[in-house]
Amino acid sequence: QTLVVRPIFLGRISIAVFLTLTAFNFPLTIAPFDRAKMTSLLIPIGCGLLLGVSVGYWTVSTVRKYFRELEVMKQQLLDISFDLTRSTCCDLKHQGLAGEVLLCDRKVVKRCVNIWFGSQEAFENTVRSEVLEILSRDLSE
Repeated sequence: QTLVVRPIFLGRISIAVFLTLTAFNFPLTIAPFDRAKMTSLLIPIGCGLLLGVSVGYWTVSTVRKYFRELEVMKQQLLDISFDLTRSTCCDLKHQGLAGEVLLCDRKVVKRCVNIWFGSQEAFENTVRSEVLEILSRDLSE
């Protein structure tokens, strides 16, 4: 069994690029123009270029933001520590809004991690190595 992760923002970018190219080419294919006077193409070409530049800027901006966030995620995975995590139940001192006693999420998760991975250190090392490698590979392609 393998883990495959794909970024979903690529769908929006693909659609935007397709629509831009379609909008650019559509007037060129249906607009009548005089071959002797090529100036009749300046308006459709100008509008297409303006649209292309605006969509291109948005595309580049989105991709740059994505890769900056990817670097932040990588650093967070490298710095992962079970002891530094916070839990809402602990923040509320294990008392609900009505005063009832809350089960400690950290203890439950800690037991599960110990059963699945053998120890907290093994879990943290798996996240720092295998999970980081898979996410880096799949989200950077």
